[in-house]
Amino acid sequence: MTKICPRCFDDLPENANYCPHCGECVMEIVERTIQYIGSPPKTVEVSVKGSAIPTEEFKKTR
Repeated sequence: MTKICPRCFDDLPENANYCPHCGECVMEIVERTIQYIGSPPKTVEVSVKGSAIPTEEFKKTR
């Protein structure tokens, strides 16, 4: 599936972490806050998800 940079709308290569045109990071860290009874909340990184726009969704918004 082709993706487009959310900043400059340039086409991205397969599995790109950064846009080769503008340098925008197209990966987004997903964090969750967990708290056990009697302890302070702790934020942990649980995964990284793409923040680039899939081409099909971009075409629908235009």
